[in-house]
Amino acid sequence: DLTAWDNAVVSIGTARETVVDLVLQLRTLRNDVDAVMARRERDRKAKLSPHDLVPEEPVKDPLAESWSALSTKLGERERRLWEPPDTKGIQDEQELLSQVTVSDWSMGSQYKAPSPTILARLESVKQKTQAAVAEQKAFFETEVKAFLAQLEQAGVPLVTH
Repeated sequence: DLTAWDNAVVSIGTARETVVDLVLQLRTLRNDVDAVMARRERDRKAKLSPHDLVPEEPVKDPLAESWSALSTKLGERERRLWEPPDTKGIQDEQELLSQVTVSDWSMGSQYKAPSPTILARLESVKQKTQAAVAEQKAFFETEVKAFLAQLEQAGVPLVTH
């Protein structure tokens, strides 16, 4: 039954698009904040005299510390979704995008209605994708929102958010 096959392929495509959108959301945030923090540091150094550029003790910057903590969480979230190109070593390929890809390969190897095993895999991918969307939404509504408020208070708002 090609209708069932087609529905399964569309479902896989939807899951892939959703995972890619989640990854892009994380990477865009990281790139934007990295640029803002680099500009902030450059501006801070421009105001210092040459003598002050080499401080005896590192300067404590709560905003940079908050960004470092949030950046670590962004990296962890991203690695659960996909394997970034800069990942070193052999990976176990258990991230969500790999699971979507395995489902895609399963459907690409046949042109008939999906087997119960493939349907179970598709359902698992669908549920995991929905859970990832919910988790990311909650993450952005809490932790990211709190950090963006810190940026705003420091007078360094992001243009894209």
